[in-house]
Order: sequence, then C-alpha cells, then structure tokens
Amino acid sequence: MTPPGGAPDPGGWTRHVPAALLLAAGLALCVASGMGQDGSRMPGDPGDVRLVLYLFEHTYRWFTAGFFGLWGDVALFDPPVFWPAPNLLAYSEPFLGTAPVYWAWRMLGCAPHGALQAWTLTVLALDFALAYRWLERGLRVPASAAAVGAAVFAFSTLRLAEIVHPQMLPQF
Repeated sequence: MTPPGGAPDPGGWTRHVPAALLLAAGLALCVASGMGQDGSRMPGDPGDVRLVLYLFEHTYRWFTAGFFGLWGDVALFDPPVFWPAPNLLAYSEPFLGTAPVYWAWRMLGCAPHGALQAWTLTVLALDFALAYRWLERGLRVPASAAAVGAAVFAFSTLRLAEIVHPQMLPQF
C-alpha cells in the first residue's frame, strides 16, 4: 500500500527481505561449517553430541510413551543408564524447554541424528527470528539493522563456536 505522499510503505513485507537472506546465509554457513554438504555428520565434541542426543531420545520416548502408549513405561527421571540408580536425569539437563522441537522432527519421521541436525538448525533460526523481532519491534531499530543484529546474535563466531556444544545453542 502506498501512503498519500507517494512513498512506499515502510511497513510492507519487503522490509523483511534482508532478514530472510541473512537467515538463509547463516543457516547455510552452519551446515557447511559443521554438518557437511550432505548433512552426514554432526559438529562438535562427540561426548556432548551423544549426551544431548541420548537425552533428547529419552525424553522423546517418555513423551510418546505418555501420550501415545509407545515404548512401554518410561520414567522421565530414570533413563536406563547406570541402572538401577534412580533419578539420574536430575543430575543433568532434561531439555524440556527445547526438546519439543526435537520431538516434532522425530514425529515427522526423521531418524535420531537427522532430528538432532534439524533441531540445531531450527534452534538457530528461532534465535535469529526472535532477536530480529525484539530489535525491530521492541527497540524500534530499522529492519535492515535489526537483520544484521539478529545475524550477529545467531551466527557470530562466538555462537558458531558453541555449535560443538549443542546444548548451548538455544538462547531464545
């Protein structure tokens, strides 16, 4: 819509184009830097990645056991590691804030490693999107500057250094 002065509406959808381009470039950089061109690997310390994947898969099995009756009885705080010690998940992070993103990818048919990769990209996209929204709407920064700020927040060198520890990625 064009206001009476004839200038284009600054509130149009085109103001979001720089943000979409920076988001796509940032996610491509993450894939190229750590996941490989074919998406066959997961970046980072194998210990952290395995622990996060194990905990995500355990909470996924707990969630699907409770709602769908799959996998039999699965107790949330009793993962089957170091059995019979009880409440082992209390010593770690259960990821109940971000695990639903992983669960959604698993329910869509992704294998565990693929769901973890999709979770990583989704979490980074959410970091970008919410930083962009906060900068543009909350602080009233121009859209192009908000896009750059969101890209720095989500894909800076410090953030990509944390990709080796996937549990550190969610900042939203």
